[in-house]
Amino acid sequence: MTSQIHSLKGIKDVYEEDHLAVTTKIDNKDLSTTVHIISNHDKFKDFCTLFNGNKEFDLDDSSVLISQKMATKLNKKVGDMITLKDTNNKVIKAKIKGVFTNYVGHHIYASESLYKSWNTNAKTTHIYLIKSKKQLRSLNEI
Repeated sequence: MTSQIHSLKGIKDVYEEDHLAVTTKIDNKDLSTTVHIISNHDKFKDFCTLFNGNKEFDLDDSSVLISQKMATKLNKKVGDMITLKDTNNKVIKAKIKGVFTNYVGHHIYASESLYKSWNTNAKTTHIYLIKSKKQLRSLNEI
């Protein structure tokens, strides 16, 4: 599919990413959270930068990055553990490496290696991040 997207007129680059749907308990409610599974961190950085202030974060294979909104709601900070549940109710625990600026939704970024260590068999969804050669007003311009 990536090669098909690359072949479209006006496409500069494509990055593939898997998402794992999980829940986390916030204010005694199970709230939906998206785990972004990053397989190629160097290429991902060409599409998205995770930062807080002037500090840019890199992923590693032992901890996750979480959004500021999520950290605030959970009252968590760097070094704390968070508990997640996948769609099969498997409990996943992860250490927080960093808190990045993003106030919309609940997001977690994890390396593919860390994700695999969780041994979850919950289904993931596959998405594509696309860079165009020029700024587009709509997808009809592709």
